[in-house]
Amino acid sequence: MVAPGSAPTPRHTAGPLAARPSVLLVDDDPAVLESLGRLLHRAGFRVLQAGGTGAALALLWRERVDIIVSDLRMPGVDGLDFLERARAVAPRARRILLTGHLSAEAAVRAINRGEVFRCLAKPVDQVELLAALREAVAPAGASRAAPGARALLTEEERAALRRACQGMSPGRGG
Repeated sequence: MVAPGSAPTPRHTAGPLAARPSVLLVDDDPAVLESLGRLLHRAGFRVLQAGGTGAALALLWRERVDIIVSDLRMPGVDGLDFLERARAVAPRARRILLTGHLSAEAAVRAINRGEVFRCLAKPVDQVELLAALREAVAPAGASRAAPGARALLTEEERAALRRACQGMSPGRGG
């Protein structure tokens, strides 16, 4: 029970995992939610769905969530801003960003502000998504990530960041 005038405590995530890891899918496209939801359910995940960021935040306060998979472009709050807010509510949940267009600037924002575990291109490859989800719920030490790593980038994302950084000259602000 919450005392009058005090804020409720969200259900934090990703302690010892339940038998079925939970995934919150956030996308404004019902067809994407339906198809990804079916895929993840068949793969053994407990699936929660939200058609927008407000509904997703409400679910994070009520439900244990191990992984959040969010679209980048949605009406109202964009996916990066949502993932930053979600991190405050569910700090242990791994965050995966889906996008059709990921600029180097957006990738840096995703890593620094939302601590995104992985960015995946839309339309998302089902095998790649399932591999990212399985890696996200792997026990500590089972992944290729270095201790303390905040996010993992694919080779394609690393190459895009390298290209973007090559255009920047040292000593200039920005």
